[in-house]
Amino acid sequence: MKKIIFYLTILFFTSCSSDNTSNDTNEEIEIEANNEEENQEEQEEPTDDIPTVAIGKWIDKTYRLDNTDLVLSDSLEIILEDNRMQSFSGLSSMNLNPREVRGEIEYVNDKIYRFELFIDNISAERSLYSYVNGLLSEVKSRDLESFPSEYSYTKMEFENDQDAVLVKIFSSDDDETYELTESSKIVLNQHNNRVLYESGENVMTYDYDDNQNIVKISNDISSHEYTYSDIINTEAIIYEATFGKRTNMLLGNGSLLGFVKTLNKNVFRTGTKISGPNNFNLTVNIEEANEGGYLTKLSYYNSDANSENQSEFMFN
Repeated sequence: MKKIIFYLTILFFTSCSSDNTSNDTNEEIEIEANNEEENQEEQEEPTDDIPTVAIGKWIDKTYRLDNTDLVLSDSLEIILEDNRMQSFSGLSSMNLNPREVRGEIEYVNDKIYRFELFIDNISAERSLYSYVNGLLSEVKSRDLESFPSEYSYTKMEFENDQDAVLVKIFSSDDDETYELTESSKIVLNQHNNRVLYESGENVMTYDYDDNQNIVKISNDISSHEYTYSDIINTEAIIYEATFGKRTNMLLGNGSLLGFVKTLNKNVFRTGTKISGPNNFNLTVNIEEANEGGYLTKLSYYNSDANSENQSEFMFN
């Protein structure tokens, strides 16, 4: 099972057996909380103002093309408190086999600590987050490789080095012996926006507009450009409240679409590959906002995946 920790429509995977999850997690949280209290002079992440709206629920659905018809394949209901994800439940048609999914999100010292997905009541993925001086220092994840009990393990370490964050990714089959598989460098600006990602020969740069929206992502073989509406991106409010903007920028190594969906102040309207191999073009086809200008409904068709995503946000 492929690990995807960051973007909501492909997000909900983390780990552990449901019979043992509660005791193990409580012990880990207690240790983590003690470490925070003993070692940490809390360092606040610099961040832009987070809107004071209250979002209570998020309905997220994905339809996949079956011959000429769009058929519902994934449906999630995400429950929020203080704009943070608290739990989710729904159905996912992985490998064309519908399964019940549910998830839990847990916080310690006002920061995300545990993110866990259960499939048919079996823990499929779990990520545990650690911090030093209030900044993300490690993410340990367990991913279900073979249903129902064979797992693989990943550990990400983050080290602040002047104006850059050095990231090391390790993998393991037994959660004891870890092997370094990837190293990278991420540079953030004063707004906690990622401006550079470098891993081996892959170097990506990010350009922003005055509203801190990503307008261009480039490497040496391709470039993508994005445009935005004036509507405020409710999805980004949820992700910033749940993870923190800095953590989002450090973990956002997944799809470019996921990056622009979850990290920008305004709702993206178009995405276009302007150079490089293969075609890429994405246009939002339904976009609704409430009186305050916050996104309430979004729909777009992804030609690369032959799928349509629909999101609906409900405010308290």
